[in-house]
Amino acid sequence: LHQWNVKRLRPKVYLEYDLSKEVPSPLLWWFEGGTSWLGDIICLRSGAWTREDWDEEFNLKVNRHLNRHGATHESLVESSESAWVHLYKRTAWSSERRINYYLEGEFAMMALDVELRRRTRGARGLDDVMVEALRRHAVDADEPGVDHRRLRQALTSTEGGRRLGGMLDELMTTRKAPPITSMLDSLGLNLVPKEGGQDKDGWLGVGLQLRRGRVVVTTHLEGSPLRDVVDAGDELIAINDRRITEVKHVKQALSECADLEVEVLTSREGGLRSCTVKALAAKDHRKVKIEGKGNSLWRRITASRQADA
Repeated sequence: LHQWNVKRLRPKVYLEYDLSKEVPSPLLWWFEGGTSWLGDIICLRSGAWTREDWDEEFNLKVNRHLNRHGATHESLVESSESAWVHLYKRTAWSSERRINYYLEGEFAMMALDVELRRRTRGARGLDDVMVEALRRHAVDADEPGVDHRRLRQALTSTEGGRRLGGMLDELMTTRKAPPITSMLDSLGLNLVPKEGGQDKDGWLGVGLQLRRGRVVVTTHLEGSPLRDVVDAGDELIAINDRRITEVKHVKQALSECADLEVEVLTSREGGLRSCTVKALAAKDHRKVKIEGKGNSLWRRITASRQADA
C-alpha cells in the first residue's frame, strides 16, 4: 500500500524533501496507520490471509494496545511530530507516556472506517476516502500533497462522511484511545479473555527479552509492582531463589503466587539487587482475543471489491 499511500499520496511537506534537516509531519499516523489497517483488510479480502490469520494479527496488536496507556498523555499528532526524537528511543516509561503512531494510528483509521461503513450501511469505507484523496492530491495531480485540511475534505466529500470531520479532528488531537470495544460491537465482534494460566498465578507487569543468554527487563506495563525498584535494562536473575535463564521461567516461578510477596533478584551494571514485592493476580491482566463471526457490516468490509473496479 505504500506504493500509493506515501509514494503517490504524501504530506505536502514531503513533496520536496529536504534531507539536510528534520521535516516533521503531524500526519505520520494517517499514512502508517492507514497502510496497516487497509493492508491487513486487503490481505483478508484477497484470500492471501484466512480469517484465522487476520484474527491472529489483530490479537497481537490489540493486546499491545491494551497494555500501553500512553494515549492519555500523547495524541496522534504529537506522536507523529515527536517521532524524530522519541519513537526510536524508548525508555522504561514509553509504554505509559507515549504512543506508537503506527499502532494507535491503525485503530484510529479502523474507527473512521467502521463509522463510515455504519453510516452508509457498508456501501462506503476508508478505501473510498483514500481513492478520493488520491484523485485530488496524488503527486501528479493539480494540487499535489495533503495536509489535515485536505484529508478532512476528502473524508467529508465521501458519501456518508459529511459529518465526520469532527471525528477526524478528535482522533488526531485528543489524548485518549479509540473506542475499540464499541467499534468491534458495531461489526458483531468482541474481545474475550484468552484461556490459559491458573487463577492463582502471579504477575509482575514487565516486558522481558532474552539477550545473549540474559533475561532483560525492557519496559513496565501499567500497574507493575516493579515500577519503582527495577529499571529497563536490568537483568532478571531469580524469583524466589529460582534461577531465571529463559523468559518462560518467569511464569513458572510465579505459579501460585497471586497476591503473595515474592523476592526478585536483579543485576544492574554488575551489581546484584534484591527486592520484595507483592505479585498481582495474573488473571486480572490476562490477554484477550477477538471472537465472533461478524455481522453484515463486517462482511461488507471484508468482501472483495474487484467487482467495483
